[in-house]
Amino acid sequence: MKRMCEVCSKREAVILCDACGKALCSKCYEFEVWGVERTDFIIKHFCSACKEDPDINPWGAFDKAAGIEELIDNVRNIMKQTDHEEKRLLKAM
Repeated sequence: MKRMCEVCSKREAVILCDACGKALCSKCYEFEVWGVERTDFIIKHFCSACKEDPDINPWGAFDKAAGIEELIDNVRNIMKQTDHEEKRLLKAM
């Protein structure tokens, strides 16, 4: 049985929020690039509530301050488009 998105309930979930564990579809998840070490980064996936919570996502507070919000939005859009394209290709196989 397919697991539906726990935010919109309209689409199939593709990932879980790293903070609260909600199932999220490709339209409802957000991601954040976290610096772990000086040269290491990880991608964290969040629901919108967890992404905006500075206690959960301290890196989110730097988006606007550093002036990189537009760049991050562009990367998010590219990642979501890639996700859709991969699914389309898998269905075609």
